[in-house]
Amino acid sequence: MKIRIATQKDLAPLALVEMSSGYHKERFDFKPTLRKLFDEKVSIICAEDDMIIGYITLGKDGEIAFLSVIKEYQRKGIAMKLIKNIVDLAKTKGINKLYLDVRKENDAAIKLYLKCGFKMVSINKKKIHQRVIEKIRMDFTIE
Repeated sequence: MKIRIATQKDLAPLALVEMSSGYHKERFDFKPTLRKLFDEKVSIICAEDDMIIGYITLGKDGEIAFLSVIKEYQRKGIAMKLIKNIVDLAKTKGINKLYLDVRKENDAAIKLYLKCGFKMVSINKKKIHQRVIEKIRMDFTIE
C-alpha cells in the first residue's frame, strides 16, 4: 500500500472513490467539488496496485473536509493510516489543531475519529442538498 499526495490527474479516480464509499445515497458528479478542493486543500491518497482506494483532505486552517475509502477496503485500517498521515503533514505545516464535521448518524466514522483521538465539541444543523442534517464537530489537538 502506497500513501502519497494527490495531483490533478487523480481527480477522476478520487471522485470514483467518493461515489464508491457507500456513503452517498444518490450518485452525482463529485469532480467539481474535488476541483475546488485542489485549490484550497491538500489531499493524501492511499493506493494499492496503482488503484486509489482512499483519500483524506487537509485545509490550511486544519479542516478535514473529506475522508473516504472504497467500500470493499473499509475496516482494514486504511482510514486510520490516512488520518495518521494527515496529522504528520499538519505538523510539518505548523497546524496544531484539526477539526471536522461528521453526520450524527454516521456511527462508524464517529467511532473511528474517537479511536484516533478526536473529541466531540458540538452538534450543529447544516443545510446540504436541500436537506437540513445534524453534524457533530470534532477536534483533534496535535502535540
